[in-house]
Amino acid sequence: MIFISPSDYVYTPVVEPGEYEIDLKYGSARPRPGDEQQAANSIGFGATPGERWFTELYAKWQQNPVDGHHFDAVEWENRYQLTERGAHDYELGIVSEIERPHDRNDGYEFKVGGMYQTRLAQRWVVNANVLLTRNFKAVQDVGPQLGYQFQLKYRLAERFEPGLQVFGALGDATHWLPASQQYHAAGPALFGVLPLGGGQHLRYNAAWLRGLTEGAPRDTLRVQVELEF
Repeated sequence: MIFISPSDYVYTPVVEPGEYEIDLKYGSARPRPGDEQQAANSIGFGATPGERWFTELYAKWQQNPVDGHHFDAVEWENRYQLTERGAHDYELGIVSEIERPHDRNDGYEFKVGGMYQTRLAQRWVVNANVLLTRNFKAVQDVGPQLGYQFQLKYRLAERFEPGLQVFGALGDATHWLPASQQYHAAGPALFGVLPLGGGQHLRYNAAWLRGLTEGAPRDTLRVQVELEF
């Protein structure tokens, strides 16, 4: 079982103190022959109760040929920045999520992982995350699943920053899937921040991901837009 949604995004460890946000995410996956078309979207509200702690609550929906567009889950995300901002040439953090699926047979989904960010030659920003996901109290018992995220961004201009995103899932953390069945997808990405005035701004990122293995959809389009104030 692979815990990657078309609307998943790359976590970053940097927390902005005193910030609030409304977060919209959407993703659509074009399947390989024999698989189902899937799409997912969510809306969330986030805040920074502490200087290094960001928390956000999401409502999530999915779409597939069998159930159509339907409510899928409620999710609570927390990100903690471990390093003092600017004190090093890198930033470290921890992310955790707990999800309550609408389908009670799926139990609870818990995710935890480490986040890393650094700069290269001033203009390049690199993010790399390692994640473990596990379902509890589910009808089907599945061991902890190992995944990763990678992101490369070139700081061309505040409003427009090209880059790359990679998402992957290897299978059970102690017994990986065969390479062809693992989830590996990568592709070009765009990032930017649009000032709105009054201390508000709109932050966006979008990517087109090409499946690199049979375990990943042929193509995935994902978009995230955050209103920060």
